[in-house]
This record gives sequence, structure tokens and C-alpha cells, in this order.
Amino acid sequence: MDVFLAGFSKKLLVATCILAIIMCLTQSEAASIAHKRHGRSQDNMTKLTKEQTLEQPEIHAKHKRRHQRLNKMYVSKMDNIVRKLEHTLVDFKKHWRNLNESNIYRNSTKIRLPHTNFTEILFRLKHQNKSQSSFAERRFKYLIPKLYKSLMSYYAILEFLSNIETTAVNVDFGRYLDKRKKSFPEITNNLYSTMEEIRIDLENVSMIAPVKDNKAYLKDLKHVVDEGECYKYDVTVFKRYDKFLNGWFCVMTNSKNRTIKQNKKCARFQTNQKKRRQHWRQKIRKRRERRY
Repeated sequence: MDVFLAGFSKKLLVATCILAIIMCLTQSEAASIAHKRHGRSQDNMTKLTKEQTLEQPEIHAKHKRRHQRLNKMYVSKMDNIVRKLEHTLVDFKKHWRNLNESNIYRNSTKIRLPHTNFTEILFRLKHQNKSQSSFAERRFKYLIPKLYKSLMSYYAILEFLSNIETTAVNVDFGRYLDKRKKSFPEITNNLYSTMEEIRIDLENVSMIAPVKDNKAYLKDLKHVVDEGECYKYDVTVFKRYDKFLNGWFCVMTNSKNRTIKQNKKCARFQTNQKKRRQHWRQKIRKRRERRY
């Protein structure tokens, strides 16, 4: 050791030792400060997590209130449409009874008319995706566009029939035409009013009212008809239109908002739809068996 120090300056040695000690102290202090800061950041993170935990029930409550508001909105709109549909049905039956006094030409004719697959509608409605939205919203968005398209088709047909030309050849038919001229505009105007309300409700929930081309149903109808054809047109269309309105009323309502008489009708309607569904399944099974 003495040999090593013999050629080395003592002052330089002392300075080197002091510098080394200072560097060691500085590193230890820096480590201590970093440790304290890390501890403080963990405390802050813990406090933030607690604050966020306190805020979560409030966020959940806001989401729940918004969900309830949307649900009430769709329920309210659906109820309004149901009331309008029921009024349309009642008004139509009143005019139909008024026109249905004569027993002449009570038989119908073959006309291409809109077909509503209520069996498929009920099945699809039951198996809608439940994770996306509330039942009221899913029900509204699935049913109302289909109802609107079907109403458009019948409106086009009824409007065409109200403008057909015919000549009275006897007194009874002349009386019928007088009643017809009064009833048809009221039926079509009532139907148009229902469609407009549905269209507005669709737009209020950011949905576009569907469009449908109904020329296929009108091409089989004559614009100029005789007495017999006029009766047959009216009877055929009115019978199908009555079934159509009753079917939609049963689809869109439940036992709580129906009368006893309506519940009986709708019970028969739903029973028939279930039978048709079973019959349809049996046909599919037979087809599959034939393939093999």
C-alpha cells in the first residue's frame, strides 16, 4: 500500500475519495426520492380508483334512466299506433256494414291482394336479438315498418276502387253506388291518416318509412266495370282487408288492452298461426327426408 501511495499525490487521493462519497450519497438520496414518489403515485391511483368507484353507480343510474325514457317512448308510440289502427278497423266495419245491406252478388272474385305472413312475423318477433335493445324498441322497429308497407298496399287498392267507373242499371245498384261514393273516400282518408301518423313516428326515432311498388296489385283491376264486377271487387277486397286489420291488431296487442270479444278473436287467430307453423315445419321435414 505504501509503495502504491508513494508515487501518488495525497491531495488528489483525498479529493477522489470525497467525490466518491458525494456520488454515493447522491444516488441513495435519488433512490429514496423515487421510492417516495412511487409511493405517492400509488396512493393517488388508489384514491382515483375509489373516486371512480363512487362515480360508477351514478353513471349506471344515468344509463338506466335513459334506457327507461327510451323504453317509455317506444311503448307510447306503439300504443298510439294501436289506438289509431283500432279506430281504422272500427270505422271500416261501420262503412262495410252500411254497404253490405244488399244480398246481390255476395260471392267474391279472384284478385291478387297483399299477403301478410303473420305466422312468420310472430315467430321472428319472438326470436329477436335480446342483447341489442329493450323489447319495446325491438318490437317497434320490427313490426311498424312491416305494418306501414302493408297499409300502403291496401291504400293503393282502395283508392283505385274508389275511382272506378260504373253505371247504375237498376234502383238497388244506384242506391249502393250512392253509399259507395260516400264511404270509400272516408275509408281511404282514415287509412291515409293512420299511415301518416306511423310515418311521423318512424321519422321521430330516426327510421325511414319504407317504400313499396303496388302496381302488381292494380294491373288485375279494371277501371271501368259493370254492376257484378263492382260488387265482386268490393266484397273480395273488404273481406281480406278486414282479416288484415284484425290480424295486425292481434299481433300488436295483448290480453290486457283488448275486450273479451277481441281476446276470443285473437286467441283463435294465434291458434291458427301455431297450426300453420307446425304444418310448415312438417312440410320442411318431408322435403328433407325425400332428399335423402
